[in-house]
Amino acid sequence: MTHFPAAYIDADARAPTSPRGTYTLFFYGTLVHPAILSKIIGHAGSTLSIQPAILPRHELHHVVGQDYPALLTLERSESVAAEGKHLGAVRGTVVRGLGPEDVRRLDAFEGDEYVRVRVRIVPDPESPALANDVRPRDALAGVLAKLDPARVKALLACGDDGEEEAQAYLWRAPLDLLEARVWDFAEFANSGRTARWV
Repeated sequence: MTHFPAAYIDADARAPTSPRGTYTLFFYGTLVHPAILSKIIGHAGSTLSIQPAILPRHELHHVVGQDYPALLTLERSESVAAEGKHLGAVRGTVVRGLGPEDVRRLDAFEGDEYVRVRVRIVPDPESPALANDVRPRDALAGVLAKLDPARVKALLACGDDGEEEAQAYLWRAPLDLLEARVWDFAEFANSGRTARWV
């Protein structure tokens, strides 16, 4: 697929982000859900470290007819006049310790609509990192609740000091497949549509 601007494609994204040969990824959509993540990677995730985080200078949009969102840079997002909460950053989770087989499965799950690129995220130091198998499976709508607009603003104010390298799946399919609505994990968790993903 060639719809994604070449300037955004990061050839180094295929390499691990850790010297131990593991990967750190930022998830913002359906994969924030612990059970969905477990299903896709094929194990409970007991060795993973997962923490709430934000991705500055990006925005989420609804994909027409789908439950999952599209991640765009703010520059590309301006082409899609979205209605909803604009925070100047995307809320999600940073997942550390993913192995090559985990990433292979994730790449297959994301498909041709996305490309995995290196990004700079800001983990929330006030939220503890947990293994995926002990993350709460109930009250999922509140999983990112601590990242309210005030907390996002505070994390953005940290600048480069709080940033960490990760990888994320950026939308590369045509923008006309997107709705003019901002996607929100709490809305997805409350929708009752999570059951079909797990």
